[in-house]
Amino acid sequence: MKIKNIKKIEKEKTYDLSIEDNHNYFVGKSEILVHNSGKDSSKVDRSAAYAARHIAKNLVAAGIADEVLIQVAYAIGIAEPVGFYVNTYGTGKYEDYIIAKKLNEVFDMRPYSIVKRFGLKNPIFGPTASYGHFGRDSYMKEVEVFYKDEDTYGVKDNKEEFKTYKMVEFFPWEKLDYVDKIKEIFLSE
Repeated sequence: MKIKNIKKIEKEKTYDLSIEDNHNYFVGKSEILVHNSGKDSSKVDRSAAYAARHIAKNLVAAGIADEVLIQVAYAIGIAEPVGFYVNTYGTGKYEDYIIAKKLNEVFDMRPYSIVKRFGLKNPIFGPTASYGHFGRDSYMKEVEVFYKDEDTYGVKDNKEEFKTYKMVEFFPWEKLDYVDKIKEIFLSE
């Protein structure tokens, strides 16, 4: 990903707005509107929200900042993000633009890569329908699927019917699995 513009924004109040079934929020004087309404993992308003959450959690856990906002912007038909913004609200151990640049070395933010990294084509969204998408523990569970690939396996049920299953990870964006990688890129200066 290539960063085209970096803009420093001071710490601001965040105003939350809920509009029907969509979740929108306006971030202070900088007039940044963040929108999250997607129901389909191929749409970046869902998949990039998971990726941004994952990056922010791992960045804080790595001790690079105490608080962080990650924003990603996309344009239709362009796989690479057109914008990647980091705001640590002054709590970062490095300048925000340096953090953004280094995160680009670790995280592939193309939609296909995000979908693949978090297994978003798997049947994982039932549990997110109640109690939300964030703040949950990641876990593995066997689920029935209606296709066959290299990760599926067949089992006969009690009625002797053959069913296809797969081990699937739920809420993988909540994991702290990039802490060491993030520490490594900041310590390798």
